[in-house]
Amino acid sequence: MNNKLTKEILLGKGFNEYKPSQFDSSSCDECWQKCYKDETGKKYFLDVKHYSMTHPTTKEFIGGYEIETQVYLKGSHDAINIKFLNDSIEDAENFINNLFEQNMIENYEDY
Repeated sequence: MNNKLTKEILLGKGFNEYKPSQFDSSSCDECWQKCYKDETGKKYFLDVKHYSMTHPTTKEFIGGYEIETQVYLKGSHDAINIKFLNDSIEDAENFINNLFEQNMIENYEDY
């Protein structure tokens, strides 16, 4: 994880902050979420979690951001969890939109 994202970038991209829940890691400092919609409904959500951690022996900063989502397979609505191994919102959006274009996944919820 690296530290390119900032609170200001997330706010500028329309993300909303929420308090970490009991299901979030105890080392999670901040949680952010954005709902992506189209004319038929809610397509998907992106969750961004910020961790402030240091290595236990070297004390080097190893925190950063994680981006994750849950998408649904077309026709079955079976859930797939995806965790992105970089901190690029654009890469995550492009990847998910490509799955929609290939008709592999369906909306989270239709109106």
